[in-house]
Amino acid sequence: MAQIELTREELEHNIKVLRMERNRLESEVGRLEARVKVEQNAKNQAYSFILQSGLLSQYKEFCKYGLCGENPHKECTEYLEWAAKKRLNKN
Repeated sequence: MAQIELTREELEHNIKVLRMERNRLESEVGRLEARVKVEQNAKNQAYSFILQSGLLSQYKEFCKYGLCGENPHKECTEYLEWAAKKRLNKN
């Protein structure tokens, strides 16, 4: 296999580019970790609400019969939009 020879300047440039990319990726990982934490906290709050409200058996039925579709996030968003429009129309 042929060896590729780089000048010192080319190596230093490549190292600089790789460090910048590493920093960008580390920032992206941090941003994604923060989003995951928000999502986890929201789900934990929902579970807590279900348990504290005595709705566990209803939740089990909901899960058992697949009343939640393939995209729960989309369904929740659509429901919240619908509920907001309904409230606006009442006023």
